[in-house]
Order: sequence, then structure tokens, then C-alpha cells
Amino acid sequence: MDQPKTYHLVRKFIAGQLSPLEQQEFYSLLQDEEYSAEMIAALETLTGDVYTADVMDETLLPLLQRATQTDKPHPLQVVSPVRIHRLHFLRGWGWAAASIMVLFSAGIYFWWQHSRDHIPVKDTSYLAIDIAPGTNKAILNLADGSSVTLDSAGNQTITQGATTIKQSGGQLVYDVHDGNTAVSYNNLVTPRGGNFRVQLPDGSMVWLNAASSLRYPTAFKGKERRVELTGEAYFEVVKNAEMPFRVTVKDRMEIEVLGTSFNINAYTEENSLNATLLEGGVRVLPLHTNEMAVILDPGQQAQIRPSEKMKVVSNVDVEKIMAWKNGLFNFENASLQEVMQQLERWYNIEVVYEKGIPEMNFGGEVSKNVSLAGLLNGLGKAGVHFRIEEGRRLIVMP
Repeated sequence: MDQPKTYHLVRKFIAGQLSPLEQQEFYSLLQDEEYSAEMIAALETLTGDVYTADVMDETLLPLLQRATQTDKPHPLQVVSPVRIHRLHFLRGWGWAAASIMVLFSAGIYFWWQHSRDHIPVKDTSYLAIDIAPGTNKAILNLADGSSVTLDSAGNQTITQGATTIKQSGGQLVYDVHDGNTAVSYNNLVTPRGGNFRVQLPDGSMVWLNAASSLRYPTAFKGKERRVELTGEAYFEVVKNAEMPFRVTVKDRMEIEVLGTSFNINAYTEENSLNATLLEGGVRVLPLHTNEMAVILDPGQQAQIRPSEKMKVVSNVDVEKIMAWKNGLFNFENASLQEVMQQLERWYNIEVVYEKGIPEMNFGGEVSKNVSLAGLLNGLGKAGVHFRIEEGRRLIVMP
């Protein structure tokens, strides 16, 4: 294969115009040492960017290997084999190409597990209306009824009696100076499109996902440390055998810990309430039932579904569960509805299905820093059809 053919493939790759056969040839050549350097050079020529020698080893090849594993769903295509860090040179390529390059930087790839053949994208007009990703933001509701708006740029100090609350960017830190003061309760609420982190009075850390809330005291006193959660959060609890840490979830589950790290997903729109243990040990008790409590080991997940007994699953995919906290979407074996639920919360959009929910499943990861248009471009290549209407409505079409 000569240089002009390589150059031609790279150019069509950037423009998102590779045919299925050309895609196979493109990814095959990228794994061939004889041509990979040549293709990277062509990419540099076409984009005006410069790529370090370790891009292939550290970024491209691992993605290609994951995409070609035999236990994965049939790979429709790998949308993003190359990580590109600068996007200013994309102006000449137009918005569609820019969105493709945003996907490269995010590391997104999808597999389509649907029985029918791939259907080309009908409409890319959604690229003209873009929505930025979520950020660090929340509302802190204080015990006296007042509220404080928090965002990633904030830097402030709030005093509640003997408790000092310091905000630094996307984190709150509680500091208790006098153990004899009366206990009051605060409520930290993240909206759609926001997340936040709080260090509780005992030093325990909590990461709140979008559309979640945590109610907690300004000081822990008595025989226990108790908080109340809605939505999703990841906890790293400071050990204190004399004062166990308890989390109440939607009057459906109580989790007791001595010192551990765990994740709770309790979104009301999802069918299952899940508690996953990463380290240590927790005791999970279903509320308002006659069921006995269970003790989880690391890697286990307790699941509570309506009208069903609690189920304990071992060897869960911790990487997938913790993706949100690590700034990623993980769509491994996720249905289209599950994908859209995540997008609704993070981009603060409303998803409407025009004629039912298409039966599609996906795999892969993408950075949560990518814009909605960039992510939708990847979904469109996997056969999802949609349009964006005013009012942040995403219409999924057949």
C-alpha cells in the first residue's frame, strides 16, 4: 500500500466518511508497524497537530485490543482510536468533524448488539444545537432554612454555630470546634448536570452524583453517625468502632459500616436500588420487610427491587459502577434506555421516545467532559436516530 492510499484513508477517517470495508482496512493498518507511523504522520499533516510516539502504545492499541476481544459484542466500529488534545485546528473541518475529534479525545467506542444491519444516520442537524456537560455545582440547604449556591469557582467560608464549612471549588469541608454545641442538619443537593464532594464532620468523604442529595448533621454525636441519601453517592468512611456509620436510603435500605468504601445507586427512575462494597465490610438491611440483614464482602452488590427479596451479586463490574466518580460514562452492556438515563442526569435534558424504546445495547467508555453533540455523534454512528428540540428535549426516533 502506498502513501497516497494511507493519506486518503486518514482523511476520510477524520471526516467520518469511511465505509465499512475502509474501516476494517484502517484499523488493521493501524495495528501494523509498517503503516501505523505513516498514518500518524498523515494525521499530523492533515490536522496540524503533533502526536507523541507513545500514543500508539498507551492509547490506541489498548482500545483496539478491547474492541477485538472475542467475548465482546460484535464490533460495529471503533469511533475513537486516537486521543487528540487540542481542538483549535478543527475550525476548517466544520462542526461535524470537530465533534468527531471531540470523541477521539474522550476515548469513546460503541458496539451495536442489535440483530439488524447498521442503518446510516438519517439526520445530523442535532450537531447545530450543543449542550455543555455537567460541572461541579450544588445547593447547600442550611438548618435555618437559608440556601447557599455552590459551584466549581466558589471559595467561601460558612459558619454554623461552632461548625465551620469551607468551600474550595467542588468540595465542602466541615470542621467542628466545640463538641458541646447543638446538632443541626444540612442538606447538600446536586441538580441535574452537577456533582459535588463533601468531607463530613468526622472526616468521611462523600462524592454526590448528579440529581442526588445527602442530609447529614453538622456534628456527629451520640452512638452513631447517620446520614440520608437520595440518588447516587460514593462513600469513604473513617473508621470508628464505637460510633458506626449508617446510611438510610429512601426508607428502603439501611447500610451500617465501621470503616469502608462503597457506592449506593438509588435513583427513583431506575428499577433497582444497589449498594456495592469496594473495601471493608458493610451490613445491608432492607427496611419495612421481614428480611434479615446481609454482610457484604468486597466486590459484592446488594440489590433491592420492588416486590422482590434482596439479592446479593458477587464479582460485579466495579469499574463500571465507579465510572461516574472517575469522570466517565461506562456503557458496557447498557441498554439504550440506561444510556439515556445517564445523559438526562448529566446534560440536564429530557429524553422522549417517539415510537417506543429501540432494543439496542452498547459497550465502552467516554469522558463525561465531552459535549452532548460529541457524544450523540458517536451514538448516531451506532445506529441511534434522534433530534434535539428547544427546551433541551432529545427525541429518539425509530
